[in-house]
Amino acid sequence: MDFKSEIAASTSEQKADLLKDIIAIANTYDNNNYSDHGFIIYGVKEKTIIGIIQTESDTDKFQNHIEQLLKTYITPMPQVYVIGFKTADGKKWGAIVIPPRNTKPHMF
Repeated sequence: MDFKSEIAASTSEQKADLLKDIIAIANTYDNNNYSDHGFIIYGVKEKTIIGIIQTESDTDKFQNHIEQLLKTYITPMPQVYVIGFKTADGKKWGAIVIPPRNTKPHMF
């Protein structure tokens, strides 16, 4: 599990940072604990939901962007799901869910 206040993926450095986080989690598959999923929770800071400002708030667009990055730079491509949430006071936050798979190692 990883926590981020924002997820930026416009520069090469930002893309590499996001992809490193995803493949690090994806490469932690454990035969004895296949039901565990990995998560990158965004829109939080110091255990508090702060909401996102720069991160893409349209989860479909964000999912497609991440999948395109994974297809372009990572082999084999790990599967990810983006889920968006909204607090009662309107703060948007979300999670990138990385399900366990036995296709590691995932590499740049």
